[in-house]
Amino acid sequence: MQKNPSQKEIDAVIQLYKIGKFDSMEKLSLSLTKEYPFHTFGWKALGITLKQKGKILEALVTNKKVLEIDPKDPEGHYNMGNTLKLLNKLNESIRCYKKAIELNSNYAEAYNNLGVTLKDLGNLNDAIINYKKAIELNSNYAEAYNNLGIALKENERLDQSQINYKKAIEINPSYVEAYNNLGILQRDKGELENSKMNYEKAIALKPN
Repeated sequence: MQKNPSQKEIDAVIQLYKIGKFDSMEKLSLSLTKEYPFHTFGWKALGITLKQKGKILEALVTNKKVLEIDPKDPEGHYNMGNTLKLLNKLNESIRCYKKAIELNSNYAEAYNNLGVTLKDLGNLNDAIINYKKAIELNSNYAEAYNNLGIALKENERLDQSQINYKKAIEINPSYVEAYNNLGILQRDKGELENSKMNYEKAIALKPN
């Protein structure tokens, strides 16, 4: 009979991730893969940790292991897409995000990251569609609003872009990148005082 990690073991890994102790997380995740080799959690956690530590090729190996264990795991395909994107294998990454969405049509993060990758390939219109789908699934998805703002600005839809940056900030008042992006947009529109105010807010939140 297959053994599964306890909730206590799972929570311990998640807590290490939240506080950024990736060395400890790697060790604990590795121990879980040995104790529960046919359960995906340890392998997923190990892959995420390795990616955080810049060990991208090693993370790719663990992503593949997850999908060997469970080829229909949407999170496994999503994690694989994230790793492939870091390796600049964008078309392969897109296939993984689409597979994750095929397996879970409510996967907002997969729609968002699919949008990011499509934008990287210059496909702004499809990127916008996917950002909007992510927001439709999660109306409090600040990152998707910010990404939609970026794509709309590149599409020269400045007023709509501004609305989305402001929505991202409304959801997350500490969103440094959104303040900075809004500042850039307002500078381009000639709204210099507002632009200055948002740059100052970004700097106050992240002085470095």
